[in-house]
Amino acid sequence: MIRADLSPADDIAFVRALILNLDSSLPIDPKAIYATGISNGGFFSNRLACDLSDKIAAIASVAATMPETLLPVCNPSRPISVMYVHGKNDRIVHIEGGAVMRNRGSALSLP
Repeated sequence: MIRADLSPADDIAFVRALILNLDSSLPIDPKAIYATGISNGGFFSNRLACDLSDKIAAIASVAATMPETLLPVCNPSRPISVMYVHGKNDRIVHIEGGAVMRNRGSALSLP
């Protein structure tokens, strides 16, 4: 789902740098950092859970599941709480998994 060939940007490095910047300039609780997103943002939240488990406490993914390509490389350094909000009538990302519309790869099933 999250395809590196769509952009040369390193979004994970950006979010890591953003968290470090906020932590150094504001009185945030580093153990209470959460990520959420809808659709592509939901897929990205899954990626953050995999790659930034040392910084992210939990994620909520709306209208998205986990990309099939992310599962084999997802090795969080600690367990991450995840909440999925998804409907059975989503025509782009099917709750049963499989191909995602608009040639965006394949997603895992939620049920």
